[in-house]
Amino acid sequence: RFPGRAIPYYEMGLLYETINDRVNAIKYLTQAIDLNPNKEQYRLAVYSIAQSIAKEADEDSRRQDFNSAIPKYIEAISYYPEFTQAYFQIAKAFYSLGDYKQAKSYLLQCLDLNPNQLQPLMMLATIYKKMKDSVSAEKYYRKAIEVDSNSYKAHFRLGTLLINQDLDAARQSLQKAADIKPNYYNAHETLGIVNMQLGKNDEAIENFRNTIDILGEKSSKRYKSLYLLADIFNGKESYATARDYALSAVDIKENGGAANYHLGVAYKNLGERYLAKNAFERASKDKDWRASAKYELDLMKK
Repeated sequence: RFPGRAIPYYEMGLLYETINDRVNAIKYLTQAIDLNPNKEQYRLAVYSIAQSIAKEADEDSRRQDFNSAIPKYIEAISYYPEFTQAYFQIAKAFYSLGDYKQAKSYLLQCLDLNPNQLQPLMMLATIYKKMKDSVSAEKYYRKAIEVDSNSYKAHFRLGTLLINQDLDAARQSLQKAADIKPNYYNAHETLGIVNMQLGKNDEAIENFRNTIDILGEKSSKRYKSLYLLADIFNGKESYATARDYALSAVDIKENGGAANYHLGVAYKNLGERYLAKNAFERASKDKDWRASAKYELDLMKK
């Protein structure tokens, strides 16, 4: 009787939604929107249906059933093309499956709708990093920082990306991450590694000690910072201090190649040849330290 009125189509859409007939619900709601495109209520009804489908997809994703989740996200997007969160979630699903090309495609669509979204920018940068496109990765990490200058993860990931390109720039980004989140041990430890490469050993010592303090005495994650401190103090010829740090690292990983190698260097220079030999022998069992340890053992035989 009233074919030009939008409200009957809207009500019909709601009725179909109550009996879980989404296809007809969307059909009638779309007709209501066509007749009255300025009525936000009609668009919200469509968005509500899209959200319910996306929630089902989220449950599938939590169970890592991405083959079920992906078609549902696509359905939600087909009903509500401005559904940015659905674009991001489907990108996450493809990312989890290792399909970076599809993940990148949906992230770019998501950012076309709203370029100021931190999570899609971060994921896109990470994908470019995995694809060995460091220029694009840097671009999107910097965009993420523009969106949220207090994102310590964006500063940290940019810093780790720049290590092989510009150590000074990497150092600045990592320092920023540590300043924003002082208890983020990864930032302090990685900053220490960069400072070592820059020859700033005193600053590196502070970074590694900060890492150890943040992690606490019982954390096995202290291992790297401990053996790197042993390495630095061996270089400073402070062999007793190097020995103590290396022993703490060995307590965490008894046969760790790095810890035992630096312990062997400390013992050798302290005149403890027997203990040095034992440490180098343990280090030689680690393929990454085998050559260096065997070289030291050969020197001790002469």
